[in-house]
Amino acid sequence: MRSRSRGADGHDRGQRWFYWPLYEIRTGHIIGLATPRESIRDGMAVQLLRDLFPSSDYPNILVEPGRSSFQPGQNLIVVGWADLLINPLPNGPPAAEAPARVGAEKLATIRALYDRSCYRIVDDERGRHILNQVTGMRYVPSRLDGGIEINFGGIRRWCLGQTGKNTFVVEGDRRLGTIAAAIVAANPNYLNVFHDSLHKLSGYDDSLPLEILVRGVFRPEDEPIYSLDRIEAEPIAMIYNREWVYDFKGGWRDYIPWTIRLGIASDGHVSPVPPESHDDVPRLELKLDLRRDRGPLPELCRRVLIDGVAKRRPPSTADASRLIQELSLESERCTLELWRSDLGGQPRCQTLPEPRGGKRDLNKRFLIQLLVGRFLGQPVRVAHQEIVGCYPTLRPMVERDGPQRVEHYFVRQIAGKWRDGMEALLGDRRTADPMLVDRAWDPGGHGYSLQPLGQTRFVLTICLASPTAP
Repeated sequence: MRSRSRGADGHDRGQRWFYWPLYEIRTGHIIGLATPRESIRDGMAVQLLRDLFPSSDYPNILVEPGRSSFQPGQNLIVVGWADLLINPLPNGPPAAEAPARVGAEKLATIRALYDRSCYRIVDDERGRHILNQVTGMRYVPSRLDGGIEINFGGIRRWCLGQTGKNTFVVEGDRRLGTIAAAIVAANPNYLNVFHDSLHKLSGYDDSLPLEILVRGVFRPEDEPIYSLDRIEAEPIAMIYNREWVYDFKGGWRDYIPWTIRLGIASDGHVSPVPPESHDDVPRLELKLDLRRDRGPLPELCRRVLIDGVAKRRPPSTADASRLIQELSLESERCTLELWRSDLGGQPRCQTLPEPRGGKRDLNKRFLIQLLVGRFLGQPVRVAHQEIVGCYPTLRPMVERDGPQRVEHYFVRQIAGKWRDGMEALLGDRRTADPMLVDRAWDPGGHGYSLQPLGQTRFVLTICLASPTAP
């Protein structure tokens, strides 16, 4: 861990620590990714950062407007929406306005930085905004009375040492968000706060990724909106290595999501369920408390669901099959809740009553397979190895009568009668309550999958044990 204090050249401790690779190695590039429509405002952001390195003292720290032949050195500050370098939007800007490339090696570094980040700029039906991939929180730009605009930006920092690929990204959900991020990234007072706060963490490692979320309030009044005098920018959260968050009010707290809460939206994508959607109805929710578990299942859940599925990275077939099997074997501890609105519009919960046992337990396990498999993109296949893995009591049937016998039994008695004993949860076809879920055959996956009916949402909630604070 490097210790940085106020240097002889006048830079205070925070500024000199935050950008130490450029100050010590004394070479680097600041590259702007602005399109023509954004050139003025992003150019202002580039200049704010360039002013940190006076040309008379740092002649080898250069501003690069971006071109396909550009090959940056080891120290790079990217100003603009760097995610477009690695994930071009299907409906994004035309090729003539696309951001310039920065070379294959630096692209790999930027991709690795984004892979280890919480915040991501996305562009969907809400417009361009910042999404927290861990919690599901969205930071959407807004416009208030009097022309006041609120935008959000982000700062990313990854310093890998004298011989590493040191990368900084300053970007925003809108071009004004980029300016707000640049104002914070160039503010010595804020940089001092970042330095002092991070050095309070025990075991702090300067080479691990750092993210800072910034809010910008723009008050145009009689000045152009790109006037810096009308911009109020402040950091609202700082995340270190996706594990600890500093909220500038309450200090550091553990940020790893020890409660995994994922939902499947209407477009079929899996994502964290934001707090405002925790009580949405109708929904079918599986709950499992693993806070007292010390085996491999909690870590398997985190690795597959948070580090994979929540970031839209499909798990391997082996990992998906293993997680489906492990969670189905925990069926007795799993709670299944079906939430719907009553005639008065109030939410009511349907669940399975006690006592357990018999056919209902097999069908509950099958429903867990279907639900978890839907999150992992894997249908419940009719294969004796997978059947026996999830239903160990059927193993003697395989040994006695062969694989085909157990597969036939699974199709006829479990998958074919999966609603038997589950009426309290799923509803009874003979009642007035509409069916909210159904089981269907997936010919492409050669297995069964769970289908929502109407606006039903699927939710998976798993509680894990948290570590002690630093």
